[in-house]
Amino acid sequence: MHVTRLTSVVAGTLGVVVAVWIPTVITALQAFYGLLTVALFVPLVFGLYWKGPNASAALLATGASVPATLGIDIFTSGKGFSIFPPVACGIFLEATIFVLMTVTDSVWLGKRNSKSK
Repeated sequence: MHVTRLTSVVAGTLGVVVAVWIPTVITALQAFYGLLTVALFVPLVFGLYWKGPNASAALLATGASVPATLGIDIFTSGKGFSIFPPVACGIFLEATIFVLMTVTDSVWLGKRNSKSK
């Protein structure tokens, strides 16, 4: 019960801070849908068309790319790098982590399975 109340107070406080900080509802929706795109695009597309990925690769890639995208958005004032907006940078980062995790996991599992035989 105590944890629930504490979580409610922290979430409510963060909600008020974000509401004061973000100038319009449109800006809030753009930020939300941008982060949602970063979080879901790579695991969904790669999971549909590639048999190798697993849940740990998707969780690690999403867990790293969403805060990175938010950081890029904040530190570059929404401009991103060169011609790449923060969302594109986040998707690229997530795809890179996702592929690396999947490949290294399959290599590691292959070595483990060959030793056990």
